[in-house]
Amino acid sequence: MTALTAFILCALAVLVGCVLWLIRPLVWARVQASPSRQSLNTAIYQEELAKLKLDLSTGLVAASAFEEAQTELMARYLQDTQAQDQAQPLTTSQSKPARATLWTMVVLLPLSAVCIYLVLGQPMALVRNPEAQGGPNNTPAVTQADIERMVSALADKVAQDPSNLEGLAMLVRSYKALGRMQEAERAYDRSALHLQNNATMLSDYADVAAANAQGVFTGKPQQLIDQALRLDPNDLMGLWLAGTAAFDAKQYPKALAHWERLFKLLPPQSEDAKVIGQAIERVKVQMGLITKP
Repeated sequence: MTALTAFILCALAVLVGCVLWLIRPLVWARVQASPSRQSLNTAIYQEELAKLKLDLSTGLVAASAFEEAQTELMARYLQDTQAQDQAQPLTTSQSKPARATLWTMVVLLPLSAVCIYLVLGQPMALVRNPEAQGGPNNTPAVTQADIERMVSALADKVAQDPSNLEGLAMLVRSYKALGRMQEAERAYDRSALHLQNNATMLSDYADVAAANAQGVFTGKPQQLIDQALRLDPNDLMGLWLAGTAAFDAKQYPKALAHWERLFKLLPPQSEDAKVIGQAIERVKVQMGLITKP
């Protein structure tokens, strides 16, 4: 059963139930008072509320739209019933106008429900159109041109406000994902003055700068690493880079100190801890503390 079929069956069931509830006095009519105006208002309110709840449960109306429609419906109901209904119950001789009103409601209510759904609901959401879909989650495919436009817009935003570190971090991650490391470093360069108290971003800045220097940490990358660790001696990326820079410079005791400190900060048995453990083992082999198996 498709979503469209299930929705139609549920909607029909609710409509039929509500219509039967309304015409019951006509089918099993007795010589009794007809419902007051307040009763009819209550019935209409319950009918429309049931339809709104159905749309909400099937995902056709957002929660915010449901709350707004429900509030409006309640306000209209309270306004209609605020004045006391002082009219006397209708006698049997007066039942024909009441019956005509009910039959009119029987016809108009389903039509009103359809109109409300067409205004507040999303009919096309139930119709699956494979040609308009870009994947299994009904998400349109994102092209390379779309990504480039988004990155370009983000770059303009960061250029206008270099202190926007959140936007800067997102921009640098985008450049890294696209393999545009030179542009990532230039983005950091433009916001360098605003990174002075952010150890995490200084360490990433050092990583980008070292990658653009073919893995050489001398100079700018090392200065950034030292600055990051002065701000936060337990910065994970900073400790990793500091150990790597010391290892490349054959400063094995210094590399061992940085990596052992890092190892203690990592969750035991984690993948990162395993990698750092292997790095520590390599340093100890170079220092002659252990023999290579």
